[in-house]
Amino acid sequence: MRPPVATVMREQAFDGAARLHLAACVLDIHQRELRNADDRPVVLRHKALEVLLLLAEHAGHIVDKRTLMDRVWPGVIVGDDSLTQTIVEIRRALGDHERQVLCTVARRGYRLQPTEAPASVAAPALSIAVLPIAHDAADADSARWAAALTAELTSRVGAGLPDSKVVARETVAAMGAVLTDPRVVAQRLHVQQVVCGDMRAVAGGWCLALSMIDGATGTRRWSHPFTLAYTGLADQIGQVATKAARAIHVQMHRAAAEIAATQPADGRSAGDLAMQGWASIYDGISPGNLERAQHYFEQSVEKDPSHLRGLGGVCTSNFWRALLGWSPDRAQAQRSALDAASRLATLYPDEILTMMSRGSAAHIEQRWALRLSIGDRLCERDPANSTAHFTRGAALLRLGRFDECLTAFAEARRLSVDDFRAGWWSEFEACAHLMAGRYKPAALEAQRAIAANDCLPLPPLLLAAALAGDCRTGEGRDVLRQHRAREPRCDRAYAEMLLGHGEVAYAQGCARILSSLETLGMAGGLAE
Repeated sequence: MRPPVATVMREQAFDGAARLHLAACVLDIHQRELRNADDRPVVLRHKALEVLLLLAEHAGHIVDKRTLMDRVWPGVIVGDDSLTQTIVEIRRALGDHERQVLCTVARRGYRLQPTEAPASVAAPALSIAVLPIAHDAADADSARWAAALTAELTSRVGAGLPDSKVVARETVAAMGAVLTDPRVVAQRLHVQQVVCGDMRAVAGGWCLALSMIDGATGTRRWSHPFTLAYTGLADQIGQVATKAARAIHVQMHRAAAEIAATQPADGRSAGDLAMQGWASIYDGISPGNLERAQHYFEQSVEKDPSHLRGLGGVCTSNFWRALLGWSPDRAQAQRSALDAASRLATLYPDEILTMMSRGSAAHIEQRWALRLSIGDRLCERDPANSTAHFTRGAALLRLGRFDECLTAFAEARRLSVDDFRAGWWSEFEACAHLMAGRYKPAALEAQRAIAANDCLPLPPLLLAAALAGDCRTGEGRDVLRQHRAREPRCDRAYAEMLLGHGEVAYAQGCARILSSLETLGMAGGLAE
């Protein structure tokens, strides 16, 4: 009789010394020790090691939660969170970002899926190498600054991106001649994407062209030109690396989502589904994209209730859909966002995504000072993060500190390029100008918001109010009438929902906007 498949896989994964191969790590059963690819011991808490050893006893088979808790915590009453946090710790130790080794089996338990010896190496979905920036070899300054940019970009492209693999600059440089072909680099270094750059001297500085190349096909997925001036070049290097890294992150998610979409639906991991969700958001803020993203995130969390990016996506998609009036049940969407933020705070208290989710929760709860505090901490932790500055600006807006919030929004723009949120940012800037009584810049930013993203529901109302404030009542009435043709819900209650709540100065600004809209025909309910 042929042995069960799980038994065969388990036998293949063990070597003669009863060591179990788990991704790049090896678990020595007899020595009760986990070692990494460099054969160094991996430190695990006692309970985490006990859970891992118990799962190893049943490698290839499902071990239910009750068995794990009874065996590892005998005679002690513990909650599911204790086991969940232990599983998270084990996955981190294994480098099992895609949950392919320690698998969550929904509503049943966990399965340790060993790899055959020696462990195979596959390119993670979010993996990238930055090639040395090409430059004029005869120009010593060009060589120095190209090297600095390569180092800074390598550092920035991995910052704030959980579950990613970024190859060290020294490892890339050691490849020598093969660096001329990104596809060879990707194959040798086991990455999905490769960043290339070319830096050439021009009058007053340098012209830099950066591109992200698909490692499998060799096609260019993203490119952008930058101009660097001689003056203040060190600061510019950091700014360019920050802007490029953010744009590259978006493209990495889109590429990973495309790969995940080729897999059978029931075979996609929690990480695959989360990446598809974020890719949908990065395609632009719209009702369809956010609904699709939420669907992927919910599937991700159903497969793995502790998945960081899945939970972060559940919070973000529900928060945005509620904020923009695109959820069929706004109260339920807010509850879902709060629940996801709470779980993230328990499981991953130090992650950037957790802090951003806590900011969304503070917004829902109308705790504006807390939202500002979170934004401040995000900016302190990562001053080059455009989202951190936008989070801070959004809090300042609700606190009625309009000039300060505009400074924060300007910093967010300065640190980004090709950002899918550009229209939303213009909406917030228009709102700040309008509440401060600056009608011309308010109208300009509202127009920019509409041009960048005509799905957003608030900019047309802000534009109409700004035009009315600038004594262009006829134009404002036309804008409001056109918006109502697209959005039948365009009454006072709808406008109040979109504007939301804030401190005294913000509330007064909302009242003035609503009054302006009433003069244009919104009085009594619907805009006439």
